[in-house]
Amino acid sequence: MKSRLSSLILVLTVLAAGCVGMSKMVQVEKTPPPRADEVLVNFVRSSFLYRGAGIGFELWHGKRFIGTLYDHTIIQYKMSPGEHVFMANSHGTGWAYLKLKFLPGTTYYVVTNVPYLGEISMKLVPASNPEVKKWNESLQTVGIDPNQKVPPKAQKEAAAKLAEFNAGGLTW
Repeated sequence: MKSRLSSLILVLTVLAAGCVGMSKMVQVEKTPPPRADEVLVNFVRSSFLYRGAGIGFELWHGKRFIGTLYDHTIIQYKMSPGEHVFMANSHGTGWAYLKLKFLPGTTYYVVTNVPYLGEISMKLVPASNPEVKKWNESLQTVGIDPNQKVPPKAQKEAAAKLAEFNAGGLTW
């Protein structure tokens, strides 16, 4: 009986560790709209009825880690216009990629999820989508705790995935 309990605790600990993201996220103020020479990308996680609601997605802008997105949260990211690659990693469900030419002065919404087929996805949602207003009002805006450091192993893995994607070895 005791060994069964110990085994159960071990399994639950391993499973829970898979749901923990790489960084501690903290609540932050909403980002103002982009200036004419900026782009604002809102990464949204609103998986009320979707599988994988407890899974954190590690978001990358190329080789730069921008945060771990959890259910019911939004990460806002300002950048310069032009072509950019974003990646999302959820240990256990793989990597997702979004390559897009971002226009200046524009706000974008990217939804990340684990659909029923089990692979992570990132999709662009138009700002005119009726869900956007609800997301802006109800989701918690989070950012990286400034005291957190990205592990070198994670940086190397992201750089390798980006290189493989850019070489045409991976698709989104």
